[in-house]
Amino acid sequence: MSEISMSENNNDQRKNDNQRGQGLIEYLILVALIAVATIGAVKVIGHSVSVNLSNVAKNLGAKPESAIPKAEISSAVWKKRDMRNFMQQGLERGSGRGFGQSNEE
Repeated sequence: MSEISMSENNNDQRKNDNQRGQGLIEYLILVALIAVATIGAVKVIGHSVSVNLSNVAKNLGAKPESAIPKAEISSAVWKKRDMRNFMQQGLERGSGRGFGQSNEE
């Protein structure tokens, strides 16, 4: 009799595990669908908002893009930085002071 009740408990446990797994899969599918819909909506709305903001700026008297001066970008901004050239960057910036030393010497 105890063997029958144990096998029923195992079947019930397996059924509960399957239902939890099914619920998780349904939840993941729902989240994926919402994400895809959101991406599509942001693309459509984003373009519309961009056009409207451009029209507002134009009507407020904004300069055309060609009249706006472009900022110069030095190579230090985009140059690869890692531990091989870490100390060299510090020396180039003029921070050759030792630890704990102030600017006033």
